[in-house]
Amino acid sequence: MDKGESFRSLGFYVPPLLISIRMLIVKQWAFDYKNEIFMLLIAFCFSAIISSLFAENMIDSFGFFKSSYLKVFLLFVVISSVFSEHDKLTRLILLLAVLSVFFSIVTFYDFATKAFVTGGGIDYAGSVRKYSVPLEYLLPFVPCAFVISKKTAGKILWALALSLGIIAILLTGARGAWVSLLFSLIIWLAYYYLNIGRLKDIVVFVGGIMLLTVVAMQIIPASYIHKQVQKKFYSASRFGMTWRAAIDNYMESGVDKKIIGKGLDKKIMYDDFDKWLEKNRDSVRFRKIAKNPHNFYLFVLYKQGLIGLSVYISLIAVVILKLNSQIRIGKTFTMRSAGIAVISSLVGAYVVRGMVEDLQFVPLGFLLGLAGAYLNMAKKTDESINNNLSCS
Repeated sequence: MDKGESFRSLGFYVPPLLISIRMLIVKQWAFDYKNEIFMLLIAFCFSAIISSLFAENMIDSFGFFKSSYLKVFLLFVVISSVFSEHDKLTRLILLLAVLSVFFSIVTFYDFATKAFVTGGGIDYAGSVRKYSVPLEYLLPFVPCAFVISKKTAGKILWALALSLGIIAILLTGARGAWVSLLFSLIIWLAYYYLNIGRLKDIVVFVGGIMLLTVVAMQIIPASYIHKQVQKKFYSASRFGMTWRAAIDNYMESGVDKKIIGKGLDKKIMYDDFDKWLEKNRDSVRFRKIAKNPHNFYLFVLYKQGLIGLSVYISLIAVVILKLNSQIRIGKTFTMRSAGIAVISSLVGAYVVRGMVEDLQFVPLGFLLGLAGAYLNMAKKTDESINNNLSCS
């Protein structure tokens, strides 16, 4: 373990330790441990532990659990505990919006450097595309910053930031991020219409998005567009093969593996995909296919079986339903906007993009923590209002 990894580990383990010590001292939980989200997250992690215990390579499987699942759990605990007050959550959301602007600028710089300096020699699978991941998680928080901002100048700057972020995601060439962005924007517009009701604003916004797309198409080198269109159709045709490989391998496994999964170690999946490709060489027109399903749901099914997939879907569904319920009864649109940002980011990434790509686990813990913080904040606000009413 190098020094950088040691510091990152401290960043994950020290805050939960401090929160635990505080809970022991004050004899009070820092978060609502009885809520459904926490219970389902515990169940999801427990499913991963059971899968690892019976995996072919138990040590590597638990290694993946430590590097991913444990961090998801710790992120949820820390964020939902520390940022459950209105001011703290607002500052965190503004920080996420600022980070979105940062990654947008980096994307523009990287793209411009390679597209115009090297004549369109952009590595689709490398530098520019990697920025789509943080952007799809962070960009939904920019409209929230727009709502929070009280000054006209601030709203104009955040509107520009959103425009830059949309173009930046288009420039990454990441098909999954495009679809994720589309659904995130649809969710924001739907809540805006239901809460504010100004259809004219939505028409202007959609028109602006279309104009931005046209402008982006004009500044992108034609050679790059042609290259990306070719790759999109070519890579999309491989999806059927990777899904088929994952489903076939799952169906050929034993009953116990169908229920609890094959373990978290990626090597097992890679070996199974190689065997499947060799076995079906005559019916597969590609010499190579990805050694993963390119579908997060199949990914969880393969590793944690029916139990793990059922718990995962239940977890995502409960988070969305609880956020939606709280958004509907929020006192102001400013308070509701935080929940809308979380739900749009979660749906865009883990519901929509998860259908066409394998996603990272750690950001899920961050979004679940934000959801927990928002729900805890709303609960504290309601209790404060009720206490004031009872006192009066």
